[in-house]
Amino acid sequence: MVKGEGENPFQRVSKTIRTSGYDSPEVPPDYDMAMELDPDWQRDIKDFVDFIPESVDIAGETKSLKDCTVLDVGVGTGAITAAIKDRVGRIIAIDKAKAMVDYAGKKFAADANVEVVRGDFTALPIEDGSVEMVVSAGTIFELPPDEEQEDKFLSELVRVLKPGGVVILNGVSNAEADCITRQFPQRRKENFEAAKHHKPATGRRNYVFLSSELAGKLEKLGYRCQVETSSKQENKPLCDVKITLLEKIKENEI
Repeated sequence: MVKGEGENPFQRVSKTIRTSGYDSPEVPPDYDMAMELDPDWQRDIKDFVDFIPESVDIAGETKSLKDCTVLDVGVGTGAITAAIKDRVGRIIAIDKAKAMVDYAGKKFAADANVEVVRGDFTALPIEDGSVEMVVSAGTIFELPPDEEQEDKFLSELVRVLKPGGVVILNGVSNAEADCITRQFPQRRKENFEAAKHHKPATGRRNYVFLSSELAGKLEKLGYRCQVETSSKQENKPLCDVKITLLEKIKENEI
């Protein structure tokens, strides 16, 4: 039998990621196909996109998305960018895997308002306070089991925002779901330890951030923010959240 014959896209992409990580050129096309064939994935993408507001309030001025720059952190094969590119002024799409950047770059080559770049999620190649919105779907699951890296990731998402700008982030543990808040500390500890024994590309992280703790965590990192949970996911263990940057806190106030 020819290698890969008889396997579906889910099986092929999972096997390749386990052995080669996300930088294998074989991953993006199978990953893209797997997403298209998975109804749960498509529903989650739709819910995420529906949660993105049509405007943001920047310095007292309401700005339509058509006048905004949106940063897509962890673009992957571009599912979110593809869904919103016609609604926004400009998209900067970032991924750390070269194979994903190459694939997404070709996918959006004809879209003048989309720029695809390679970058570290914990050190984004973007200036402070330069974008109106950040979207990040799926990236949280790939964070290394390292609290400092988690904090850097969260801080970076907000650092690049203009005051009043918003982050739409998925994969957050939902404090409004039954039992999640009570179970979170132990589940996080177990998941954190388990992820240490996997390659970064294959050790899926769950229980990274708890929605009710995000505002306090961000304040400790120097940003006063408002955090809202999607109403579509009230009883789900993982949820989408909207983080609005109210102000950067002065160092002597932290």
